Amino acid sequence: MTQKILKGLVGTATLVVSLAILAGCGTLIPKKVEFFQKKVQAVPEKTASELETERQAAYAASLSARLTVDAVVKNNDPTNVVIPAKNTEALTAAVSTSLGPPQTIPSGAVTNLANKVVENRADLDRRVARYSDKVAPLVGKKIEGTGLIRIPYFVYIGGIALALFLAWSVWKIYASTNPVLSLGTNVVGRVSSKVASAAVSEVAKGGELFKEKVAESELTAEVKAKVLELFSHAHAKAQDKSTQDIVKALTVKPTQA
Repeated sequence: MTQKILKGLVGTATLVVSLAILAGCGTLIPKKVEFFQKKVQAVPEKTASELETERQAAYAASLSARLTVDAVVKNNDPTNVVIPAKNTEALTAAVSTSLGPPQTIPSGAVTNLANKVVENRADLDRRVARYSDKVAPLVGKKIEGTGLIRIPYFVYIGGIALALFLAWSVWKIYASTNPVLSLGTNVVGRVSSKVASAAVSEVAKGGELFKEKVAESELTAEVKAKVLELFSHAHAKAQDKSTQDIVKALTVKPTQA
């Protein structure tokens, strides 16, 4: 029986490997066909035009701050005016440097440039809000192809089948070492283990009843002994050791303390 189990394990493993190879060929496995699928869109960001406007505004602010410092120094303004002016120059120069120089030097009224920066920011906020409304229904849904572990469908099913087969094989091996479980396993294809156990018990009790009837009969003691001897000898010849142990376990009542 162990050889049969090993052959079954090898056969199942071969089947799983074959399915794994087949599953690896994406062109051979049909996939679901869907239409009008939603796509994950990128988060709205500042456009190149908007970034250029910010660079122009920062450059204009830095230039204006420098001109202010030159003016207050030239006019010998008090320290409480010069220091804030120089601080403003340093800050605007830092912001302009972080954004990078503009491709085009700004011209025209500074207020128009400042208003354009504010309008661009408001427009970006509206785009982000619309994006949030579209993405909200998709929150929590799984994204195909992003799993940490990806197992082909047939390999997944084959793995479950292999696990079930291994569990059944372990049960068979364990049952082969336990007479009662072995009996239940051998008849599982025909009757339940409960029915099989009851049948063995009834057969054994029938033998015990036969012995009682012989003892109660009017036969001589010599004939009774001979009949019981023949009866026991016939059962011993027809049953192996494991069957005899089962019959004893099912018929012999435990002694009461």
